[in-house]
Amino acid sequence: MPRRPTRRSTNLLGDSFTVADLNVASILAWARPAQINMAAFPRVAEWLKNCAERPAARAARQMQRE
Repeated sequence: MPRRPTRRSTNLLGDSFTVADLNVASILAWARPAQINMAAFPRVAEWLKNCAERPAARAARQMQRE
């Protein structure tokens, strides 16, 4: 079993955004359209918001609109 990190990281596996963040964020992004209340998980909600605000995420959404 993995140990808990001793400090808060900005991403799942540390300070760098990795494929783990991309994969989990893509699944949790369905929470909003599925009307899942993330209030019980404020750190997860904040992390997901940060993922969605990344420049690459914004660019991907813009491409979908075009």
